[in-house]
Amino acid sequence: MIYLGRIDPLFYTTMTKTLEIDIRSAEGLKINRRLIKKKKTFAVVKIGEKSRSSDLDDSGGSNPTWNFKSEMPMKGSVQFISIEVFYRTRCGRDKKIGEARIPATDFMGRNDDDVHGFFFFFFV
Repeated sequence: MIYLGRIDPLFYTTMTKTLEIDIRSAEGLKINRRLIKKKKTFAVVKIGEKSRSSDLDDSGGSNPTWNFKSEMPMKGSVQFISIEVFYRTRCGRDKKIGEARIPATDFMGRNDDDVHGFFFFFFV
């Protein structure tokens, strides 16, 4: 689940908003149509050229829990927020499981300073 929190009014301009991103968990992650059993997984949020990564979940298997929070600035020119889910191989390489692309228009058009948050659920 992704929680995009309150827009911080100190950083608000007509072109930039600060988003609080909260990536909590995933369910039913699969590789080649099989549920993940012992893979270490993590999520990466990308807004424009900036990105943030969660910690590895090494015990969740196909249902990892990250409880990852981060505040990120978002310029008005950004069209999508990307959330990618990866697993780490035994050799230490990161391989992508899937990605969700969220249109920025879903929440950038709001001008209300009293916004307390939006909840979005996405399939990867």
